[in-house]
Amino acid sequence: MALGISRQPNDGGVAKAIRAPVLAESSLQPGDIIFRRGRETVSHVVMSLDRASRYSHVGIVTGSPGDLWIVHAVPAESRNEVARVKRDRIADFIHPD
Repeated sequence: MALGISRQPNDGGVAKAIRAPVLAESSLQPGDIIFRRGRETVSHVVMSLDRASRYSHVGIVTGSPGDLWIVHAVPAESRNEVARVKRDRIADFIHPD
């Protein structure tokens, strides 16, 4: 499940929420924020610590129309990994493996 928050130029600065799977790349623009619920171990920990939240992860849309990406932070899930900021295609962020 994902939720996109979008501010369109002609909407008076009011944010609109778009829920996946209805969330389409064509409805997004750079600067929009997308929340999602992950299936990774870290996501389950986040959800258990904040039971009021429906989402475990957030990313921001970057790029240009037709070439949009999500930039988001990824925590280390083991001692051999390093926490990092990464860039993913929107579909990969909304529907991770």
